[in-house]
Amino acid sequence: MAYTSDDLVTDVQRDSYLPNAQRDFTPAVILGIADQETQETIAPALVAFDDGFYLEPADQDFVASQADYTIDRYSMWNKLRRVERLASDGAPSDLIRLTQEQVSGWDTVGTGTPQAFLPMHDRIRVFPMPADATEDLRQWIYRRPGRLVPTSSAAQVLTAVGTTVTYTGSKPSTFTASSVHDFYRGTSPFRRIGTAKTATGSPGGTQQSFASADVSLLQAGDWVCVRDEAVFPAMPIELHPFLKDLVIRSLARTQMDSAQYSIQRQEIADRMMAVLRAGPGARVVGQPKKISIPYSRVYGRSRRIVR
Repeated sequence: MAYTSDDLVTDVQRDSYLPNAQRDFTPAVILGIADQETQETIAPALVAFDDGFYLEPADQDFVASQADYTIDRYSMWNKLRRVERLASDGAPSDLIRLTQEQVSGWDTVGTGTPQAFLPMHDRIRVFPMPADATEDLRQWIYRRPGRLVPTSSAAQVLTAVGTTVTYTGSKPSTFTASSVHDFYRGTSPFRRIGTAKTATGSPGGTQQSFASADVSLLQAGDWVCVRDEAVFPAMPIELHPFLKDLVIRSLARTQMDSAQYSIQRQEIADRMMAVLRAGPGARVVGQPKKISIPYSRVYGRSRRIVR
C-alpha cells in the first residue's frame, strides 16, 4: 500500500480540529510543515535509534594533491558516520578520524595514499593528500530526505521501455527535455532507485526520454520526481500517523501555550519510538549488534603515511 504526500494532506485535513479560519492551510503549507517536523523530530529520533535509517554512501573522486573535499550536499547536519578510501578495484579502507590536536602528527604537505581525515565545518581534509586520482573518497552520510510535494508535481510510470518513459497522465510543466529527476519505487519502503537522472527528450505530453540504463531502473507504478523532491514521507509507513499528529500539533500551536505544545510533541515522539522498539527492539531480529574497535585504537597507530 502506497502512502503519498496527498494522503498525508488528506489525513491532516480530516483529523485537525481547528476553527474554520485555521483550516485554510494549503497543501503546500501542510507539506512544508511535514518536512520541518521530519527534520526536527522524526529524523533525529530515527538516527539516534542507530539502526541504519537514512544512512547511505556518497562517493566522489580523489584529486591529485588536493587535501580538502566538500561534505556531500545531502548530508543532514553535515554529519558523517564514517569515511572510507575506495581502491581502484572498489575495495574500501576506513580512514582514521583525527582531531585538531592530532593533525601535527601527520604529514600536512606531502602526498601519498590517504590514511586519515579531519572533519571541518563544510568539508573534510585528508592526510596525506592523494598522490593521484585513481582512488575514490566515500562518505557515509545520513541523507537528507527530498522535499515533499503534491503528486501533481510528479508523475507515475505506466511503462518504461527502451529510452522512453510513459506516464499515467500528463506530466508536469517542470518535466522538460533536459530536466533532472529522482526515481522512486512505488511500493514500501519507497526506495529512491535513481538519483539526478537527466532527461534526454520530451516526445509527448505523457512521455519523457532518458538513457536506456536509467529507464531500465523503472517499472510500472514507480514515481518520477524533480530532483530533490519526493511524494513519499521518508520513514517507515508505520510512522506516518505520528508525522500526521506532529503536523496537526504544529498547526494548532497558536491555540495552546508553548509548554503544552512541547509536551504533546514529546509524547508523540515517545509513542513513535515505542512502535520502533516493538518486540525485541531491533530491526534485524536475532542478530544483536556487535562492537568493533579499530586495531589502531587498541594497539596505537603503527603507521602514518604510505607513500
